[in-house]
Amino acid sequence: MLQAVSLRPRLILGQLSAPFTVVVVDPRGAPFKGARVTIQGQAVPIDTDSDGVAVFPSAPSGNVTAQVEVDGYKLIKQGSSDQTLFVTVPVCADGPLLTNTEIIALLLGGAIAGAGFYTKHRALETVGELVFGGGVFTIIYRHSCRW
Repeated sequence: MLQAVSLRPRLILGQLSAPFTVVVVDPRGAPFKGARVTIQGQAVPIDTDSDGVAVFPSAPSGNVTAQVEVDGYKLIKQGSSDQTLFVTVPVCADGPLLTNTEIIALLLGGAIAGAGFYTKHRALETVGELVFGGGVFTIIYRHSCRW
């Protein structure tokens, strides 16, 4: 009796791999857009998107070495090909000088402090100074790794 023979190709473990993801962030945890990421065995680097993510369609199984280039820095980090690789770069990501929240805090704090000073209400003046100071502190903190 003849038996049917399967002609389907066989997949051997380790031949195919899932996409490999590298996430690049700055010291504050903000995504870093435009970092150039290269992994071993891949000739073409991939730039990170606006979320700081570079996705490689495939990677060698096991440990993977990634090289991240940002503003003249070259960072090398190793990780497992079955996990996302997170890289923190020592420079800040680009962002606006002032965010809408900071602008509102500065304007509102200045207005409340001015109203308290004009009406001679020390409590209003103090609240305004605290709101204004909080806005200034946030701006300084957000930009501290640039200066």
